[in-house]
Amino acid sequence: MPTAGRPTKRDLLDSEVCAGRVYERSRYTSAQYTLRLLSLFMGGISYRQRFFPEGKVDKKRFYSAEVAAAREVEAIAADYQRFGWLEAVGSSGSAQELADILEMNDLNPEGISGISREGLARLRQLLIRAGSAEALGLQGMRSDRMMILPGAIAIMSAVFSELAIEHMTYSDGALPLGVLYDLLGRFEHHDTRDETVLNFRRRYQVDAAQVRRVEQTALALLGQLIKLDSPEHENNVHFLRWAISLHEIGVSVAHTEFHKHGAYILGHADMPGFSKRDQARLALLVLGQRGKLQKLAAMPIGDPNWRLVFCLRLAVLLHRARDAHPFSELSVLEDPVGFQLDLPVGWQETNPMMAAALAEEALLWRRIGIKLRIRSTVPGQIAVPLVL
Repeated sequence: MPTAGRPTKRDLLDSEVCAGRVYERSRYTSAQYTLRLLSLFMGGISYRQRFFPEGKVDKKRFYSAEVAAAREVEAIAADYQRFGWLEAVGSSGSAQELADILEMNDLNPEGISGISREGLARLRQLLIRAGSAEALGLQGMRSDRMMILPGAIAIMSAVFSELAIEHMTYSDGALPLGVLYDLLGRFEHHDTRDETVLNFRRRYQVDAAQVRRVEQTALALLGQLIKLDSPEHENNVHFLRWAISLHEIGVSVAHTEFHKHGAYILGHADMPGFSKRDQARLALLVLGQRGKLQKLAAMPIGDPNWRLVFCLRLAVLLHRARDAHPFSELSVLEDPVGFQLDLPVGWQETNPMMAAALAEEALLWRRIGIKLRIRSTVPGQIAVPLVL
């Protein structure tokens, strides 16, 4: 989304130096879509403790802080510069304070507003000459942020240098407002996570037709186990849909064990709107879509994720030929000891390869202590266990 407080149709580089947190966050945004989002572990507080523990500032200490920050920014600089931008915006309290200090003390050239490279360099020299933030005595300095000011100046100087920024405006909004914006969007049925999933599908060129096939079957199966439109299960349905949308992103890395590649991507990528816990859940579902189930054995029996894994695995298995064959004739049940799959009589004779795959699937579930019973049914008659 655009930087809070300054919506624009132009391309923005949004850099957030979080003084109260332990990272610096840079986002490249265009209109209402985040195109690049990376977090670097540095911030005013951590730099105060690391380079200015007693509040003392000298040329050597400040240079060490700048170099450390520059090394962090250097890792992302080429990627951001390759995109380019028209406007750089700082979206944190530190950015606003730096802009206030530069403006109120006429440190920017020609009285321009915001943060300029020249003004920042002048402030840097004044700080080193004063020996501490407390000794600076400039207008616009806030007593509650005095201790983190040296670190904020060092980090911002490194950002300007490594990204070749000449001028930066600032936004009153920062990370907390972004979180509130995201939560408001969810309340109004506009979930940032949906946009993130769509962007990931495009980026990793996921087969949309296969997603539709798997989703249709998986939701049909899940709908036999829970009420899909129930508020109680709304979150689970969302996660199943997202996992299905992204279940093949690992194919972009390699076809062999693509579920493992996909799980790694989802567990470590920057995914706007998703918390680390959300990403871990997505990664778990994608990892569990195929292969042995021992990798999920740490998940307690009765965890709702088992139900989602079951529906996802079954749908992926049924559509492994990547055709549009419907499976409405299948029915599933869930009980305290596992799951039950009912097939029409004669189904295994007409689908021998699928029947063999289901037999193997039942064995995989049995190895972790969860039963998957497969039965043959005739309308109006007693179902009998199916020996595959």
